Amino acid sequence: MVGTWKATAVVVLAGALLLAWNLRGDYESILANQFRVLEEGGRLATTRISGVLRSVDVGLQSLVADQLAKPRLSEQVITQRQRAFLEQFPEVRTVVAVDPQGNITAWDSVEMWQELKESLSGFNAAQRDYFTFHRDATPAQYHQIFRSRLFLGILKTHVISFSRAIRDKDGKFLGVVSAVITPRVFEPVLREIIANPQVDAAAVHNRHGDILYRLPDAEKHVGKNVVKGEAFQKYLRSDERITRYTGVTVTDNVKRILVFAKVDETDLDVGVSLRYEHVIQEWRRIALLKCLLFLAFAALSMALTRTMKRRQAVWAELRESEGRFRLMASSVKDYAIIMLDEAGRVTSWNEGAQRLTGYEEGEILGREFACFYQPADAAAGVPRQLLADAAEQGRSEIEAVRVRKDGSVFSADVVITTLRANNGALKGYVEIVRDISERKQAEQELHAHRDHLEALVADRTAELQTAKEVAEVANGAKSAFLANMSHEIRTPINAILGMLYLSRQEAMADQLRARLTKAHGAAQLLLGIINDILDFSKIEAGKLEIEQVEFELDPVLLRLIDTIGIQAGKKRVEFLITQDRQLPSRLIGDPLRLSQILLNLCSNAVKFTEHGEIELGISRGESRDGKVEIRIDVRDSGIGMAPEVQARLFEKFTQADQSTTRRFGGTGLGLAICKNLVELMGGRIWISRSELG
Repeated sequence: MVGTWKATAVVVLAGALLLAWNLRGDYESILANQFRVLEEGGRLATTRISGVLRSVDVGLQSLVADQLAKPRLSEQVITQRQRAFLEQFPEVRTVVAVDPQGNITAWDSVEMWQELKESLSGFNAAQRDYFTFHRDATPAQYHQIFRSRLFLGILKTHVISFSRAIRDKDGKFLGVVSAVITPRVFEPVLREIIANPQVDAAAVHNRHGDILYRLPDAEKHVGKNVVKGEAFQKYLRSDERITRYTGVTVTDNVKRILVFAKVDETDLDVGVSLRYEHVIQEWRRIALLKCLLFLAFAALSMALTRTMKRRQAVWAELRESEGRFRLMASSVKDYAIIMLDEAGRVTSWNEGAQRLTGYEEGEILGREFACFYQPADAAAGVPRQLLADAAEQGRSEIEAVRVRKDGSVFSADVVITTLRANNGALKGYVEIVRDISERKQAEQELHAHRDHLEALVADRTAELQTAKEVAEVANGAKSAFLANMSHEIRTPINAILGMLYLSRQEAMADQLRARLTKAHGAAQLLLGIINDILDFSKIEAGKLEIEQVEFELDPVLLRLIDTIGIQAGKKRVEFLITQDRQLPSRLIGDPLRLSQILLNLCSNAVKFTEHGEIELGISRGESRDGKVEIRIDVRDSGIGMAPEVQARLFEKFTQADQSTTRRFGGTGLGLAICKNLVELMGGRIWISRSELG
């Protein structure tokens, strides 16, 4: 296997080297093809520019001939010839003729005529380069055309001057004819060149490095000088008609491939270029495609190698697995493992199958496995259906009764799976049979026990329902009894209180008055207990309703002060009320039950406070859905409570201990009633903190 991987690695490495060599060749080929395109554009441009220059020169020669014509042409005719020359060459902006002293003898222009006339008034060309060139020319230079460098003309635009000398047949210098041409004369030629999608820039230079015209962005580049650029220096050093260059150009600071082509018989050249990134982009596309193909080849090679290794491992594992399976099947005794052919005939089985069915291996091989089924199931086609299900789904399972050799039956769990070749063809089946007789018996016993428990639960549920109904009737009777009895008892108590009050108004001995006062207090205490019992019985019976009426809080607090203030004053305990200013002046609720809650809480505080103060705080809580929450806090300096008492404080008939009842009195219903009333009002009541002592 190691050798296979090494061979694959060698093949992939060789492919990578070949790919690198091939990509290098692609790069050089693409670069060479692109240079050929640029060279063709350069040759075409030089040919076109030569033609333009020749046309301008022919026009100048005709103007020179007009100056030498015999008899001499009139000034009007010369002007007409100059106008015709301007119309023939739209790029020629101005034509000027000067005499041997440099004075203008004739001129015409398509520029702003009046402004130009004013500028040329008194103009003398004696010191101009073109004039001195022609005046001082050698005989060999008599008939040469002079082309100036790019300069700013009178109207502050870039122009080029083309001129020829006027000489008679003896070579005598008679003056100069000059044509001022805009660099746009080269625009049609350059636009034709960059129309090729493989060219994105073209420019015309002179030998001094001046950019006469460039596309695109002519306005941005015309007049710039590139003589210091590495590309132009290479061109100047070369004797070749066409020079290639790859590098960053000074015009736009962009890496390009560039071709310089010389214009014959001039000091001009044409530069044609393309961004290097456009060249490399084509190479990258080809390189990416080839790299992807190479990666696919490498991945395929790896996959084939891995597949070969897996196949070798699978065959080895299959041979080992087959041996283990045969050994395992022969040693399993609790399960019957039976191998069947595609027709359902027994081909082999293990010792567990022999023990479970009672057949010897020689007795069963070649027989259909339907012999293990009851005759009715075999006649109904159950065995064949199991094989058909396994062939379709890959597996079939059933719990049913099986028959042994001696005719006895047993409950069995049967699973049949298919055996298939690599191409998916069916090769046979494996049947695994497990005796589940004991489990079936346990399930039957469990079902019987469950049915028995369900019957017991149903009976107990019926008993509990009956007991609940009896308890509800008893509870209702108790509540009704308490309500009726409390009412019956309260009536005579009120009469007793009235009589005691009237008796105390009469003159009597102090000892008798003291006895009547104690009797009056005891009667009031008894009335309070009865009222608590009556309220609690109403709450338990669900007959206590909370009113929703509009009321003011201040009258409720004043009544509370009248009652609690007297109780606190008797014990010399200070009673304080703090009220939040943000509380609304009017509320909606049950003022009577609110008074009952406040009275109960404050009475408890007075009852268990011997000295110090009691503070009732009323503040505004959260507001939501148009409702305002009122928070009521009662703080006292009383005896306090232990934690275990706090946990059951709001239960009915609950006090700290028996000593509390003996010392302070009470039934233990007051706080339970408060809790129920608060909850009926949609609130809650709790203890924040309490400490003994």
